[in-house]
Amino acid sequence: MSSIEAEKNRLRKEIKRFRVSLSRDEKTEMDRRIFEKVMGWETLRKVKSVLIYCSTFLEVDTKALIRACYKSGKLIGLPRCSGKGHMDFYYADEGTEFEKSAFGITEPLPDSSRIIRDFTDTLCIVPGLAFDKSGGRLGYGGGFYDRFLSEHNEIITLGICYIKNITDKLVTGEYDIKVKYLACEDYLEDCNG
Repeated sequence: MSSIEAEKNRLRKEIKRFRVSLSRDEKTEMDRRIFEKVMGWETLRKVKSVLIYCSTFLEVDTKALIRACYKSGKLIGLPRCSGKGHMDFYYADEGTEFEKSAFGITEPLPDSSRIIRDFTDTLCIVPGLAFDKSGGRLGYGGGFYDRFLSEHNEIITLGICYIKNITDKLVTGEYDIKVKYLACEDYLEDCNG
């Protein structure tokens, strides 16, 4: 294991401990504040499609964001992982059927007619255990988002996480993709200044 991977694994454990330590009320309040920042963002109002993940208990809750974006007329895309590091997004609506992946993540059932191929005017809300102020991201180690986003640089990216998981500088590798914008409880900012 490289020194970069060792440092990433150490940080992943530390951040997961912090997130598990949050009370339900603390987490609910932080999630609410992030939701308000994202929903008040001009860029979200302008895009046609939103790619977003179904959150787990360790992540910023995305359920309210999914519902609000859908109600506002946005096309919603949810990820499905397959093979080594491959991820596609599928259009989702009230009739979409889901299953739990091997990682315990809720994913849409595959349907070739619903796979998203056009990413014009699209925002991707990117999960992360931690981010740095320049948009560097510490993911969960599978590389799914890095591979996907490296193939679709036309997509606007927004990382969401808790302010205590934002640092000045993360250790990153050459294949790690940065997000353009970052939102937490206290702000939503362009990572490029």
